[in-house]
Amino acid sequence: MFGIVNLTTAKFVEKNSILHKTNPITKFLIAVGMSFYIFLKSSFSIANYTTLFSFLTFLIILSRIPITSYLKDLKNVWLIIVLVFLGDFSLIRQPGIGTILSSFENALKICAVFLLFYVFARTTNPFVFVRTLQILLQKVRLQNTFLNDLLFVVQLAFRFIPLVFEETVKMMMLYKLRGWNLNTKNPFKKFFAIPVLVVPILVSALRKAERIATAMEARRFGFSNHVTSFYEITFSFSDVFLTAMTCLTITLLTVV
Repeated sequence: MFGIVNLTTAKFVEKNSILHKTNPITKFLIAVGMSFYIFLKSSFSIANYTTLFSFLTFLIILSRIPITSYLKDLKNVWLIIVLVFLGDFSLIRQPGIGTILSSFENALKICAVFLLFYVFARTTNPFVFVRTLQILLQKVRLQNTFLNDLLFVVQLAFRFIPLVFEETVKMMMLYKLRGWNLNTKNPFKKFFAIPVLVVPILVSALRKAERIATAMEARRFGFSNHVTSFYEITFSFSDVFLTAMTCLTITLLTVV
């Protein structure tokens, strides 16, 4: 639709699962830690890949989200996976079955990392994740004005970017009802149609920003470096369980 990016990729899905109840920081650290381990481990055997993808399948089952959703997410990044395979294949000058297997192995690693972060993204509310990260920084005394402002901007972005996207879609539908063809293949017509969409959306975004600034000023946001939060970081059995399963998987990948 007129070059609009598909924002449904790895979109958060509200469910009552163990992964949804797990603290966002725990899930993020597990995803990052597993990704580093996958890339740092030089070679994977068939048993290693079986263990790794069994762990990923276990996470997908725990998330209570259909596996087809994750397959659609992988489909959206198929070009990156293919480029990794071809790039690795072209950089190795010795042709043969070993080169193909090595390139295929790296492509599987990329798939595994993408699946890890897709599980994280689909089971984690981004607004809650940023808010939890902000509280964690307060707890470990790494809080400063710039970091607070940055995290607050990220929270606003997660909340208002989908609204801007919805307004863009509505604006496009209105122009279509008026007979304006936005799906033309002519690049010049597409280029001159951009201001028609951008100007009203920009005006609407500026009005929202003005209202947000007024509300923040009324609540004296930014007048003090000591920021408190109504929410608290909580860890539950799901955090311990997921961490234990991750440690068990890494142990099996190392030993097997």
